[in-house]
Amino acid sequence: MRSLVSRPAALVLSAAVLSACAGPAPDPAARASLVAAERAFARMAAERGTRDAFLAHFAPGGVVFAPSPIPVQQAFGQPPADPLATLLVWAPVASGVARSGDFGFTTGPATLARRDGSRPSVHSTFFSVWKRDRDAPWRVVLDAGATAPGPVEDARLLPGPAVRPAAAGAPASIDDLLAEERDGPWSAQRIAARLAEDALLQRAGTWPLAGAARIADAWPQRDETLAPLGGDVASSGDLAYTYGKVATADGAGHYVHLWTRGIDGTSWRLAALLRLP
Repeated sequence: MRSLVSRPAALVLSAAVLSACAGPAPDPAARASLVAAERAFARMAAERGTRDAFLAHFAPGGVVFAPSPIPVQQAFGQPPADPLATLLVWAPVASGVARSGDFGFTTGPATLARRDGSRPSVHSTFFSVWKRDRDAPWRVVLDAGATAPGPVEDARLLPGPAVRPAAAGAPASIDDLLAEERDGPWSAQRIAARLAEDALLQRAGTWPLAGAARIADAWPQRDETLAPLGGDVASSGDLAYTYGKVATADGAGHYVHLWTRGIDGTSWRLAALLRLP
C-alpha cells in the first residue's frame, strides 16, 4: 500500500494546505523595481567602473565574496589607477521579492574582461541579495559569484526559484535557520530533502543547475559541516538568506543559501545554493 490516504482525500488535503498558506502574491512593481536597480548597478559599472558601482549600490556593511565574505568597503578600499581598465558585465535573469516588498534576490550571467583584451574573459554567475526600507532605494546586502566553464546561457538559470508564502504564525527567526545549519553533518540526502522543486545551484567551476532532481543527482555523496556567519529573514517570513563557511573531507570553502517556504508554509526549503572557494 503506497498511501493511507485515497487520491480524492489527498487532493482535498492539498487544497486545504494551499488555502491555509495562500497569501498576497509578491508585488510585481516591487520585483520590477528590484530588476531595474540591478540593471542600473550594471550600467554604472560599465560607465564609471566596478568600484564606484559597488560602493554606490551596497548597503552599509554589505558583504561581497572576494573570495571570502568581507565588507564591500574593504573589498574596494583603494581606487584603481584606471577604473575602466576592466569591464564587468552582467544582467539579471531570475529574481524574486518577498511579500513585504523589502527583501529580494537577483541572479544571472556575468563576464569579467580587460578592455584591451590582454587577458581571457572570466565567465561566471552572480547572486545578490537586496534589501530596502519602505520607499528607499534597493541596496545590496550580499553579493557572490561562481565561476563557470564558459559563457552561461540564460536557460541554465531558469525558471528561477519562486518565493512561496509563509503560513500565518510560522516561526520566522533567522536564529532558527542558523542553528539548524550548525546542526551537522549535512549529508547529500539531507540536502536533497530540503530542496525546493525549482531550486538553483551555483558551484564554482561548474555550470549552474536548475531543479531539485538535477541538483540531487549531481550533489557529491559526502557530508558537509556548515559554520554560518550571518543572514537575515524578510519581515513577511517568506524569504531568508544565510552564508558562512563549509567544510568537507575534501577541503573547505564558503556557502550561500537562499531559503523560502515549503508547500505547508511553515518549513523552510532551499531555493538557491552557492558553493564557493
